[in-house]
Amino acid sequence: MKKTNATNPIPTLPQEEGQPGQAPPGRRRRLTSNAAILVGAAILLATGITQIVNYFDIQAAEAAFAEQMRSYELSASAAPTEPATPSVPAATSTPSPTLAPGVTATPTPTPGPTSPPKATPTPGLKYLGTLKIARMNLTVPVLQGTSATELRYGVGHVISTAMPGQKGNATLAGHRRGAASHPFSNLDRLKPGDKVEYTDGAHAYVYVVYDSFIVDADAKWVMRPIEGVDYGMTLISCSYPLFGPTQRLIVRARLEGT
Repeated sequence: MKKTNATNPIPTLPQEEGQPGQAPPGRRRRLTSNAAILVGAAILLATGITQIVNYFDIQAAEAAFAEQMRSYELSASAAPTEPATPSVPAATSTPSPTLAPGVTATPTPTPGPTSPPKATPTPGLKYLGTLKIARMNLTVPVLQGTSATELRYGVGHVISTAMPGQKGNATLAGHRRGAASHPFSNLDRLKPGDKVEYTDGAHAYVYVVYDSFIVDADAKWVMRPIEGVDYGMTLISCSYPLFGPTQRLIVRARLEGT
């Protein structure tokens, strides 16, 4: 009779199903989840860094734009051409002789409680009037000059150019992005036929947009008198609000009725 040895089976742990040489499904799921978390964290970190870099880029862009506009004022004021008179006519005065022939500015009441506010945002700034553009849902003060201080609180009038309503090319500058005031953030929405209104407390002028284009940042010619347009207005700002002032967005308008 043959002798047999009885052996007890060795207990084994349950095995997860999977192909030979591959990690079990549960482990693969954990690895996938961890990888997704790491990718998400990396995206958030990269986004945060990008926003910080963009913030400082925009600050630098603001300063560069204001400095450039101010340098244009100084260089133009040194030219032999006589700049437009910056004084605001009184409510009782007759229209300036520089108004377009046959065009009468619409009179407004003497400044009072219902007139556009004339309080300067900070001491030392000179308030000229109010710019209103329905297409942009914009009502903003116009200040004399285009230094960083003026552009921080509103739209700046380039001193060497004509005043709105006068013969010439009245040029107004404003920011599109940044910590300062950015009234021209939607300047690219203006189309031919849109109205640009300017009031100075004594008169109201309506300009009609007829053109828009992009130029290099050093294109000073856009502030010169416009050929074929005696009573014009130029609105100027940065072309690409997210990537600094590498170029300029120009919007041209002419006084209604001229």
